[in-house]
Amino acid sequence: VWADDILYPNTNPYGYPNWQWSRPLHYINTPSWNCNYDRLRDCVNDVCVAGALNNYSKRAIAADFDDIQHQEAIMFLVHYVGDVHQPLHVGFQEDRGGNSVRGKSLFLNSKQE
Repeated sequence: VWADDILYPNTNPYGYPNWQWSRPLHYINTPSWNCNYDRLRDCVNDVCVAGALNNYSKRAIAADFDDIQHQEAIMFLVHYVGDVHQPLHVGFQEDRGGNSVRGKSLFLNSKQE
């Protein structure tokens, strides 16, 4: 949640500066016409959750980083591991991470026949 909270000034209770630059690091967009992930096509300059996992894994153990920098890297890393396991965080750009997908709610009656 921390990495989501710091994205926008109005939801940032920690007083961090503007972290909107990290928004594309939470997901991977793939073209709808091709149901696979291609790093060169879908994660240009490592600006996606896969690139973030790689980057923050290295930062978490970087010898020239102090404890605060290591802690921040681990916080991002843990968050992005969660993000990459969200089914709609890796998907088609056209459906905006699943936000444009319309589905039907199914409520089961307690008295099933």
